[in-house]
Amino acid sequence: MIDHTKTKQVFVGGTAVEADPLVYFYDDYLSDHECERIIELARPKLERATVVAEDGSEISDVRTNDYMFLKHNVDPVICEVVNRVAELVELPANNAEDLQVVHYDEGQEYKPHQDAFDPNQPEYKQFLGKSGQRVMTALMYLNDVAKGGGTGFPHLDAEIRPRKGRIVIFQTCVYGTKEPNPKSLHGGLPVGENQTKWAANLWFREGMFQQPDPDDHVYTRVFD
Repeated sequence: MIDHTKTKQVFVGGTAVEADPLVYFYDDYLSDHECERIIELARPKLERATVVAEDGSEISDVRTNDYMFLKHNVDPVICEVVNRVAELVELPANNAEDLQVVHYDEGQEYKPHQDAFDPNQPEYKQFLGKSGQRVMTALMYLNDVAKGGGTGFPHLDAEIRPRKGRIVIFQTCVYGTKEPNPKSLHGGLPVGENQTKWAANLWFREGMFQQPDPDDHVYTRVFD
């Protein structure tokens, strides 16, 4: 998790929204090519989004968009984006979950929610697994949305508008703990008339989420 003492360094070239929880964004962080490639990879595999439920997941009016997931190594563009974001948030790329790509049509939304896992849920320990809590969210907008579709933080009285290539970074937990920060509550606002929205989420855990590829192992003892 980013140390608050590094806040000024983190904000170089970016825009600070809030210090607690840490929320900031960068414009033009993703190139047009990267945005378009992510959409191209995701479009054929979209399905109705679900929310966490007692028995795993379920379709809900809380979330009306479509989504899918991309492995880090599925394409060079995905690998490059994930590694660059990991450097930005100062966490290992292997701590990040698979890249979630989301698509919203006119009127679709994701009502206010937490990205961090709720310790009061029966499945809390199951969700944590070996990787631990979600401590940081990186949200990337893949297209411009002329009306609606922003990300709203109700307890911060802040809305960040969707702009192609913009990345939003925010802490999900109370600093130094695994407890969801109430002020990190956020939602995807309804997309406006005749508009569509594409975005991607990258959630970083406390520990390793991705298992290293054995083919990528670098041996320290090499004999010619």
